Amino acid sequence: EAKLNTTKLVEYVDKSNMRSFVFTLGRCRMLQDLTLFIEGLRDSFMAALGRALPGSLRTLKLQLRQSSAITDGGVAALAQRLPGGLRSLHLVGGPGLGDGGLAALAAGLPPTLRELELDL
Repeated sequence: EAKLNTTKLVEYVDKSNMRSFVFTLGRCRMLQDLTLFIEGLRDSFMAALGRALPGSLRTLKLQLRQSSAITDGGVAALAQRLPGGLRSLHLVGGPGLGDGGLAALAAGLPPTLRELELDL
C-alpha cells in the first residue's frame, strides 16, 4: 500500500513478479520517477508496461540488458503509450532492438521530453 503513494520507484521485474508489478504500477497515480531492471521478459511486458504507466510520470529508466526477447515490437508498443508529461527517458541495453524500434521510439516521444539517453 505504501508503494501506491510514492513518487519514486526502483524495481527488478522478471517473470515471477511481472503481473503483480504491472497491476501495482497502474495504481501509482503520484509516481514521477520509475527505474526498472528487466530480466527475461518479452514484448508483451513492454505493451503492458505502457498501458500501466501513470500520467504523472516524468522520468523513465529501463535497463534491458537481460531481456534479449524484447524487440522492436515491444519498444513500439511502449512508445505509443509514453505519458504526455515525460521529461526524461533512459534506455539501457536492448540487444533485440533494431532501427525499427528506435524509429518507433522517436515517433512516440512526447514534446515535453528534455533528456533522452540511449545506451544500446
